[in-house]
Amino acid sequence: VSTQSTGVIIYTGQTDVEQQCLAYPKNLSDPYLLEWTKEPSNPVISVPPPGVEPGDWRDPTTAWWVDSHKKWHILVAGTHNRTIGAAFSFSSPSSDFLKWTYDNPLYETTLYGNLECPDFFEAVTTSTIIDPLHILKFSGENPHGDYIFAGKYIESSNTISPVSVVQMVDFGSKFYASKRFHNPNTDQDVLWGWVSEADSYAEQRGWAGVQSVPRSIQYDPTLNWVISKSNQGTLSPSRSSKNRAKFVSLSKYLSL
Repeated sequence: VSTQSTGVIIYTGQTDVEQQCLAYPKNLSDPYLLEWTKEPSNPVISVPPPGVEPGDWRDPTTAWWVDSHKKWHILVAGTHNRTIGAAFSFSSPSSDFLKWTYDNPLYETTLYGNLECPDFFEAVTTSTIIDPLHILKFSGENPHGDYIFAGKYIESSNTISPVSVVQMVDFGSKFYASKRFHNPNTDQDVLWGWVSEADSYAEQRGWAGVQSVPRSIQYDPTLNWVISKSNQGTLSPSRSSKNRAKFVSLSKYLSL
């Protein structure tokens, strides 16, 4: 997110508890923004939502503006009483992002544990006739993996009403903690994530985990399965059902 011409990162700081904090680029002339300075008044969100333990809420999203609310919103992952996973909404009226108020759960479920690393954004779609939809992506603790669905964002209640079933972004448990960014030049939503290994030789190798190949995602109302396409052009459609969530997931190398 950004405030005027200054970038800002919202992140989770951790001691014996988890809290949400801000940081700013130390040198705006650095095109890679390698160094960052913490906000002196951190944490900017110090109290978790009701029923959420202070060590069990994290991973704030990119902020989005809701004109009817005249506020910025973010989502933070957490669990109610360690049983109901939720993407909790917080809002701020100012683009300095220093003051936040807890709103409500945008989405909650008992099926996946904590909904870590949530991401919420307007869908790029292959259709020109459907109403605008949003995508909610999260990383479920159990079963472990990344999940995604499309829905209608209801501004009056600040919730999402699903129009598709929840599906895995990538089958298997090793693709996790993915993050999306939008490429305005190509109108693509690009997603990549963390891929962990299944063996126990990380110490011998000197590294653990890799970054996945970027993939573009879009909502397609005509398809009933997820297609994963590598840069070699191989297709691996998932098992589908009549009401399967309707996404196209294209894995390929992109000019980023």
